Amino acid sequence: MPNSPALLRVGIPEHILVLPNDVEGMAASASRAFLDFSVIGIILAFYHAYTESAFSTNIFLVKYSSLASLYGVPYWLFGVVWFPLIFAVGLWSTRLGRTNLNKKLLILLTVGNIFTVYLWYLDVYVVVAFSAVNIGLYAVNYVLTGLVVFQNRSNDAVRGFVYGTVVGAAVGLIFGVYGVAACGVAGGILGAARNLVTPRGGSAAGPWPTAGESHEAGHSSFSKPFRGLGSGRRHLCP
Repeated sequence: MPNSPALLRVGIPEHILVLPNDVEGMAASASRAFLDFSVIGIILAFYHAYTESAFSTNIFLVKYSSLASLYGVPYWLFGVVWFPLIFAVGLWSTRLGRTNLNKKLLILLTVGNIFTVYLWYLDVYVVVAFSAVNIGLYAVNYVLTGLVVFQNRSNDAVRGFVYGTVVGAAVGLIFGVYGVAACGVAGGILGAARNLVTPRGGSAAGPWPTAGESHEAGHSSFSKPFRGLGSGRRHLCP
């Protein structure tokens, strides 16, 4: 980029500016990261299946316990199906990692997040044991969700999803690990739903600001540290 006297006068280093090509590069990088983490999920899922002797037994003949299956379907099978599905959808929706992640992927990934809440419940309250592989699988789904959120953070529904997740997870701390997962997922769904049903520029009250809501005067100084979060046009606190 050629030197710009105007930029130099206001003291903005040119190397910190994000050019259009850089933005496109960041989009492609996030999309490729999504595919990479999907592959990691596939590897973990098949490793989990291997540790459960999935490839040396006939799942149609084995009777799995209620702690290892859901309605007779072993838990390892969900991962073996889920992550290849996510990878295939990611490849298709990003044109092999060349375009942005579609925000509708958030709906699909939220289904997986809801399932992890049930699995957290089993780990914490029923089995009372944790597996590094299982936690790794949950984490991969959360990372994939985060990548979609990052690329679509200017969208009203996605912004509501973020606010709801953060607030829900904070409330869930009261109830421990399971509470963080359950309340975080529930809060994200409610936050996204709230911003979907509230029109741009609407005046509906609530903690999930939309991009169309105007900046209000008379905010307390406590809200200043939160400037730039969410829509960037309304503070978190009244």
